[in-house]
Amino acid sequence: VELFNKGNLFYSRRIGSEPLHYSDVEDRLAEGDSLLTNPLETQLLNATKVSGRTKGGLGVGVFNALAGRTHARYLEAGSGEERLLQTNPLTNYNVLVLDQNLKNNSYVTLLNTNVWREGGDYDANVSGAVFNFRNKENSYELGGKAVLSQLYEPGDTELGHSYNLYFGKTSGQWLWSFSYNVESDTYDINDLGFLYNNNERLFSGNLNFNQYEPFGNFNNGGFGLWMGYGRLYSPNDYASFSINTWGWLVNRNFFAFGLWTDHQPFATFDYFEPRTPGRYYRFPTNHNFGLWFSTDYRKKWALDMESNYREYAEDGRHRFNVWFSPRFRVSDRLTLRLSLNSYNFFNDVGFVDKVGENETIVFGRRDQRIVENTLNVSYTFTNRMILTFRLRHYWSGVKYDSFHELQTDGNLGPTSFDDYNDNSFNSFNIDAVYRWRFAPGSDLFIVWKNSVLDYADEPSRVQGAYFGSIGQLTDLPQHNSLSIKLIYYLDYLDIVSRL
Repeated sequence: VELFNKGNLFYSRRIGSEPLHYSDVEDRLAEGDSLLTNPLETQLLNATKVSGRTKGGLGVGVFNALAGRTHARYLEAGSGEERLLQTNPLTNYNVLVLDQNLKNNSYVTLLNTNVWREGGDYDANVSGAVFNFRNKENSYELGGKAVLSQLYEPGDTELGHSYNLYFGKTSGQWLWSFSYNVESDTYDINDLGFLYNNNERLFSGNLNFNQYEPFGNFNNGGFGLWMGYGRLYSPNDYASFSINTWGWLVNRNFFAFGLWTDHQPFATFDYFEPRTPGRYYRFPTNHNFGLWFSTDYRKKWALDMESNYREYAEDGRHRFNVWFSPRFRVSDRLTLRLSLNSYNFFNDVGFVDKVGENETIVFGRRDQRIVENTLNVSYTFTNRMILTFRLRHYWSGVKYDSFHELQTDGNLGPTSFDDYNDNSFNSFNIDAVYRWRFAPGSDLFIVWKNSVLDYADEPSRVQGAYFGSIGQLTDLPQHNSLSIKLIYYLDYLDIVSRL
C-alpha cells in the first residue's frame, strides 16, 4: 500500500465510481423520452495488485482494474419501448510504481497511472518522479516531485504539469522548511487521482519548536508558524497570503490541549468560486481562532474537543464550529466512539448561478448549518478477527438572504435575480466490516453497506431543521450492498524454495 501512496497520484475511489456520462444523460434524451434508471456507480469486473521489494531495495508495484460498461435505461417516446444509453465505456485502470531505497532513508520513485476507455471517449495518462535525499544524520532533507498529465481526446492531446521542491531541517528541537509548488492551468490527474483545483503557485515556509523532554508540569509541548503566498499559474496574478500559528502542551496526567490561529490579513482573490476563467471574487480579510483538548486515552472514558471562530471584515459575517468526540472502552474487546460536529456559517457568500445571454455571475449571501454525527464501534474477537461498525448521519441546510452580481473588480453589486435557491442535503450511511486474518498477510473481508441520500431544492421538500431531517430518512429509498473480498499473500521466495 505504501508504494501506491507515493506521489499522491492514485485515488482508489475513482475505480467503480460515477459513470463518465452520468450527468449528461438527460441532455442526450430526445423530447418526450422518460428516464427510468441511471446508475450512480460502474461495475468492477476485476482488480489485481502485485507489490514487493527486492534485496537491493527496489520496490515494484503493479495495479490493474477493469470496470464494465454502464447503461441508463429510458422509455422511447415514439415507440414506447425501453432503450439503453451507455453512460460509461469499458474502462481499464493501471498503476505502475518503481521505488528505489537509497542510503540515509532516501529514495527515488517513478510512477505512472493510465486510464484507457473503449471507443471515442478520452484516455488519460499521468507520469511522475519523486525524490527525497537526506544527509547521514537524517537532520536535513531535500525533496521534490515532477508530474506530467496527458489527456488524449480524439485528434487532440492536452498536456499539463506540476512540480514542487522543498528543503528543511528534520531533527532537533527547532525544525524548519521552505517549499515551492506549481500546478499548471491544464494539469489534471482526476481520472485516477484527486486534485481539488489546479492553476496555482504556492511559496511557503514553516518554523517549529518541539520540547520532547518533560519540563515543569508538562511531558512535552511545542509551537509553530507557517506562512504561505499564493499566485495563479496563468495569468501570474496574486491570489492569497496566509499566516498560521499554533501551540500545544501535554501535562503529567496526559491531558493535551492547544491553540491555533489562521490569518488572511490581505484580501484574497478567489479565481475558482466564480466558475468562469479570468473572473475572481474578492474574499475579505479574516481571522480564525481555534482551541482543542484531548483527555487521557489510557482511561476507559476519554473526550476530544475542538472549536473555532472565524471573523470576517464584513458586517454580520462569521463562522462558528464545534466538534465533540467522547469514547468509551467497554472492555479490551469492545470500544465505542461518538463524533458530534456542528458547522455554522452566518452571512456567508458563494456562487449561485450564471444567468442571461451574457452569463452574468450571481452570488448569494446565505446562512448555512451542517451537522455531522458518527458512531464507531469495534469489537475484537481474537488477535486475528475484528468487526467494525460505522454509522454516520450528515445534514446540511442553506437559506439565502440576498443575491448580488459579481462585478469585474471582484466585489458584489445589485441584481434583479431572485430565484428560489434554498436547499438541503441529507445522508445516512452504515458501514460494517468483518476482517479475518487467516494466514500471514492474508485476509477475508465481508462488508455490508447501507446508504440513504436526498438532495432537496424545492420549497415543499427543503428541510430547514436538523431533527426534521432525521424523520425524513424513513421516507427515502435505501441502497444496500454486500461484498466479500479475499486477499492471499504469496511469498515468491518461499514458493521457489519448495520447487
